[in-house]
Amino acid sequence: MPGLRSVNCSMLDKWRVKTCGVELGNWYGFAGIPMETGLASFAELSRMERTETDLRFEAHVRMYRLDVSIAYSLRVDHAAMSAEVLIESLADSVLGDAVLHLTFSTANGAPRFNGMNLEEPDRYCYSLERDSRLELSGDFQMIIETEMDDLTGRMDLELIPYAARLRDGRVRYHTRALCRGGDASSLLLRTRGALSCMQLGRCPASMHRWLYRIERSAPRLFRNTQLCAVTAFPKGSRLRLRHRLEMM
Repeated sequence: MPGLRSVNCSMLDKWRVKTCGVELGNWYGFAGIPMETGLASFAELSRMERTETDLRFEAHVRMYRLDVSIAYSLRVDHAAMSAEVLIESLADSVLGDAVLHLTFSTANGAPRFNGMNLEEPDRYCYSLERDSRLELSGDFQMIIETEMDDLTGRMDLELIPYAARLRDGRVRYHTRALCRGGDASSLLLRTRGALSCMQLGRCPASMHRWLYRIERSAPRLFRNTQLCAVTAFPKGSRLRLRHRLEMM
């Protein structure tokens, strides 16, 4: 599969983009394309096209209880960058989250997301609003518009973008569709490190306030465990994510 070098092109330099693409998983595994990241998954990049302003690719991802096709497109112009991914289920599956992925290089100074300083590495700053503001430095600011479409209306997913500063100084921004419970969801008990999951039963919507709080925090008891949710992703279902970044 072509690696990151295939998308590291000059059209993204103006935006300080270091990596771009798609991530998705169901807690049993995850995959990042074309970044070549993942665990307990198989990913195949079947087609990639690149011009001075556009990047497109198609891919197939499989892991335990997830089998999907992916169509991704990214376009840049003078003052805007937009990306879209369409994910279609090829078999009855479950999905934990799906992401339009970006990382940026930063200059001196603390980056900010919706007015909050991204100072502590790996601390995630979330947004429940459609529009967000990301500042990489005082002279590099962006407005980000996000959109999610469940084209079948049968999945329990919420659009929850976030940003975080990484330990190497980059800033990660994700337009993320996340399962936090509902009528079509299951609750999983995950053992960290081993990627071992046990399905506990239906995950009610009332769990959603607690699931996301503990996603990135080690519990005081049973520190190697984590509660997660997955939504049913029936064969033929489709999910679309979009975002548009505009320089201020």
